[in-house]
Amino acid sequence: MLGCDYWLVRSHPCPQTSAEDVATVAGEHVSWLLELEWDGVVVMSGPLVEGPGVRPGSGVAVLCAAEADEAGRIAEQDPFVRPGLRTFELYRWRVNEGSIAVTVELRPVRSTGADERWMHMSTVGVIGLGRMGLPIAVNLVERGFPVVGYRRHPTPEVTEAGVQLAGSRRTQRRGPACSCRSCPASPRCGRSCSG
Repeated sequence: MLGCDYWLVRSHPCPQTSAEDVATVAGEHVSWLLELEWDGVVVMSGPLVEGPGVRPGSGVAVLCAAEADEAGRIAEQDPFVRPGLRTFELYRWRVNEGSIAVTVELRPVRSTGADERWMHMSTVGVIGLGRMGLPIAVNLVERGFPVVGYRRHPTPEVTEAGVQLAGSRRTQRRGPACSCRSCPASPRCGRSCSG
């Protein structure tokens, strides 16, 4: 069993919220979600389209956050929630079954100098230094590759392994020519590694 904890946010439109209200804010809401997905906060999200009490504006998102307070603060920033168009319920969700996906991307190096180009070509980025990603990073370090990694909640074992920590996924992706993502699988798992 995986035993990984996430936060499930179930959102409900307020009684006065109309389909027109939802349509007006939908673009801002999607941009907000994509930014959070890019930063490794949103694992998956989408509207509820059928079921008891489902109306335009109903939805679910799964967040990576350390505690309920943090997850609640994130959910309160939803462009639907801020103006009072919907409310939400927060649940700690323990994932026991599922799969892990690893995505490797090779992309052109944006460098001018030959020495700098070689340095970047040999640097490997690893997003998700958890149960699967950390051993990958350690193996790369042991084989002589400089590794720049990202983990939502850094632990001493990451730096002890010789992995240079990046402050965000976006920062991690700027230097290495090769990036590996080790994270919970989702239909859009590869998006944060695309150039």
